[in-house]
Amino acid sequence: MIKIIAHRGGSRLKYEQNSLKAVKKSLKNGADLIELDIRVTKDQRIIAHHGSLLESLKLSQFTKKNNFKTVKTRFPHLRTLDKLLKLIENKAEIVLHIKDEHITMKDLLKICQTFSLKKIYISSTSVRYLASCHFYLPANWILVYIIPHPFRRFIKSCIANDIKFVEISPWFLTNNFIKKLRRYGIKFAICGLFKHQKHLQKALK
Repeated sequence: MIKIIAHRGGSRLKYEQNSLKAVKKSLKNGADLIELDIRVTKDQRIIAHHGSLLESLKLSQFTKKNNFKTVKTRFPHLRTLDKLLKLIENKAEIVLHIKDEHITMKDLLKICQTFSLKKIYISSTSVRYLASCHFYLPANWILVYIIPHPFRRFIKSCIANDIKFVEISPWFLTNNFIKKLRRYGIKFAICGLFKHQKHLQKALK
């Protein structure tokens, strides 16, 4: 089954990434899943923002050192996670890409349980972070390992930490690789599906 994911809330749209306008447009366009990049501010507000440089200071450092009001002043389009979830509620599945490992499953559950949400995917490049989520993981939540490059031994890491879903670049996708994933019961999402259609068609033959 192929599902359409709106990356960063709709990164190829004319609106700011992870913004209310981008998410609204993605929902209107029929996206099956909405992906949001989430970080936490100094006053423990979880916000949606992918990241960029700001006056030679990484955004991750900027958000950690400032409260939400200050961050919002510099990035007016920014919204807290709860505002975006309220918009998405019951309309699409959600992928929460963890950009700050200080965000805990308890933090996410506290916010998400106030909404009627479809399936939720928690994605990270850190197997260790995902492994720490298992204890609190609700039945309709799925852990997604974003495979780093190179991805040697990642299947062993997935099996050891009971991770059944991965996100992968299409350039590393081959017929043999797909067979290996299926052999171990690991599902996969492909980033850049439309951009790399020809390569994927060849790999999936």
